[in-house]
Amino acid sequence: FNQAIELAAETLGDVKFIQEKKLISRYFEEVSRDSGQYCFGIEETLKALEMGAVEILIVWE
Repeated sequence: FNQAIELAAETLGDVKFIQEKKLISRYFEEVSRDSGQYCFGIEETLKALEMGAVEILIVWE
């Protein structure tokens, strides 16, 4: 069982990377279209959360 998990770890990591890349791509698409359906920064994000206007939240360190 442990061996199966170890063998799958790299593939699962690749899947996570692809999902993250898609999310970031979607964010930049919204920014480039100037759709107004995005925000960044703590204050803007907190306001959007309080209004219930958040579909996807990306937290980045």
